Amino acid sequence: MREIYKNVETRTFKNAIIHLLESNYKLLGSHKVIDMIACDIEEIHRQFYEGLIEPGEIKWVTTSAKNKKPTLGQKAAEYKHVTVKLPYLTKEDIRLKKDGIAQKEHDIKRIERLTRAAKEQNGLLTIAELAAIMNCSTATISTRISEYQKKTGNILPLKGYVYDIGNGTSHKAIIIEHYEKGISPPVIARRTYHSLASVDRYIKDYDKIKFLLRRGLTTNEIITTIGKSAVLIKKYMKMLEKYHPELFDKDKEK
Repeated sequence: MREIYKNVETRTFKNAIIHLLESNYKLLGSHKVIDMIACDIEEIHRQFYEGLIEPGEIKWVTTSAKNKKPTLGQKAAEYKHVTVKLPYLTKEDIRLKKDGIAQKEHDIKRIERLTRAAKEQNGLLTIAELAAIMNCSTATISTRISEYQKKTGNILPLKGYVYDIGNGTSHKAIIIEHYEKGISPPVIARRTYHSLASVDRYIKDYDKIKFLLRRGLTTNEIITTIGKSAVLIKKYMKMLEKYHPELFDKDKEK
């Protein structure tokens, strides 16, 4: 696997300049001076041609982060889109591969980098898009994202998370964990790429369940009372048991 990346790192614009100076212009001598000249030319090129694709980057058309939350039945073609540059293969990738990084860990790093790079350019990638870019299954991407969130406690700015599409119990749990740690809703919203309204809604549901639990209602009674999904309520109940064990009577129905 390491041999695949052996020569990739040498195929750069800067090294092409160095080769040109040494071969065509016979500019020989201090390699440090030639390297400095190449760096200066590379910087000038960057200033004048910023926006062009660099080696290892890809252009990708994805959903614009400037869309409003999609309505029920809205088609993907109706979204606003944006073209972004994604750093698919970087110097860090080459270094990590040389160091023998495990494929799983490399996938997680790449998913984080691609997702954040898209968001910085007002783009929102999906799990399906990441699967297509990285040539793997959506199940693999979902697993990697879950592992990342469990390890770091952070949320990646994916389309489904930002727009609050789907069950999303994992990112709801992370938001509530931040809340239990005393982090203010505006800071939580910024860290998790959610709207303040969404964060407030999750917290309101969580506090409502806590209130009903304190009043002695069982899990089934709470599900009936507040009209939320059983999956979501049971997820919140587990978090309440973690942060407020005093509310639970082990002899009662959960």
